[in-house]
Amino acid sequence: MVVIDVLGMTGQALPDGLNRIGPSIHGRRSYPAFVDWLCSVHPGWNIGLAPLLDTPFNRCKSSLKALDYAALGTAVLASDVPVYRGSLADGVTGELVPNDPYAWYAR
Repeated sequence: MVVIDVLGMTGQALPDGLNRIGPSIHGRRSYPAFVDWLCSVHPGWNIGLAPLLDTPFNRCKSSLKALDYAALGTAVLASDVPVYRGSLADGVTGELVPNDPYAWYAR
């Protein structure tokens, strides 16, 4: 069985098969508290998904999501966008995926 947990993203309703999760009150206080919460969730995750549209706003972001997944010891599938190129998601522990729904489905 595949279970997909979504952290953050949108306030819109999610399709069936996607579970919205959020950090505890403690986990919302600071980034170190968020990482503490993230690492305490059980059962943990096996793969971290980091889709990201290639927009001017997103090009200013960092590859922090790949580091979050590294802290969990998970493999990472991330969008093949400048933010993730050369990051942990672009190497032994990850794979960059074209920003195409069919490419993501194929992985």
